[in-house]
Amino acid sequence: MRNILFFVTGIGFGDAVREYAIIKELKKKEDVRIKIAAYGMSKLFFEHKFPIVGIRGFNAASSKFNLESNNFMKSNAALPLTWNSQVKQLQEETKKFNPDLVVTDFEPLGVMFARKTKRKFVEVFGVEPKSFEEFWRQKKRPIFHKLQANFLRGMYNAGNLYGEGVIVPSINKEKQFGKFKFVNLIVRETGKGNRLGKGKIVIMLGGSTFGVALGKILLKVLPKIDKEFVMFGFESPKEKISNVEFITIKENAQEYVKNSSGVITLAGHSTISEALAFGKPILSFPIPNHIEQEYNGYVLKKNNLGMVKEYGGEIREEFLIGCIKEFLDKRKIIEKNVEKAKIKSNGAEQAAKIISDILR
Repeated sequence: MRNILFFVTGIGFGDAVREYAIIKELKKKEDVRIKIAAYGMSKLFFEHKFPIVGIRGFNAASSKFNLESNNFMKSNAALPLTWNSQVKQLQEETKKFNPDLVVTDFEPLGVMFARKTKRKFVEVFGVEPKSFEEFWRQKKRPIFHKLQANFLRGMYNAGNLYGEGVIVPSINKEKQFGKFKFVNLIVRETGKGNRLGKGKIVIMLGGSTFGVALGKILLKVLPKIDKEFVMFGFESPKEKISNVEFITIKENAQEYVKNSSGVITLAGHSTISEALAFGKPILSFPIPNHIEQEYNGYVLKKNNLGMVKEYGGEIREEFLIGCIKEFLDKRKIIEKNVEKAKIKSNGAEQAAKIISDILR
């Protein structure tokens, strides 16, 4: 039996959903024991699934629909000073588990732990290096964007130089280079024959504070639109909204996406992946100043696979109503573009095979 330590982070549930899909495929192939190092929403997601080691990570919480640079820098200024002590603590807490392999997303602690303990490691994340540089050249960037970009580059360079591989789920047919291993989109398995959310527009807000900020405005907007919605990641308000079904957290959220007539979301890689895998049109609102979200929006727009709405400052009701109505008018056109793309979604199986090969 082999032991694998997964580092899973992210501001919402997206990274956790992706890693869980890989773990499930991996357990079909290998006799493995899994332990999770996580914080925030990812820790909540895995709490009753696998043994958990709590870690401290980036705090990106905001009361606004915007990643505010000053707040982010203040909230995380001391975090790098904790990494060495966290690595030591992890060594103690995983001594009996004795991992054979570390699998990490955008978490520097995962790389630091693996290198310090001389263990093999693999990175998994949704940023394609070449298309990211193409995205980066589109316009002049503020310092906060540059800091985020340097962090991303540092992470995938570490995986390429020192790791066993960097697994990148992609809608594009990227050629392998270095240790980058491109796979198809990674999505959760779905059942057959259910009608959950049939024909409705699914709103996936991801569990982050940014999703809550957008959700508060949607509560005012949705009653004014002649369409039925299913809204994830938000509690039902006291005053019932007749055309909206509210669901806080649900394991089979992908079933609703599969049966929907469209998806409204931020720009998280996992939600976008599931919508595209099921051939659904997407209306995306990337979190302003969040470079990975803006990149995901760029990929959608470049490939004509969704409607992407970017803006500066506060998001207004009138703007949101206009966006949703435009999306409803154009969703059939977007849906045809998604169908033509013939996007494959067996990336979890491919990623599991890569990890299995590394274990041998």
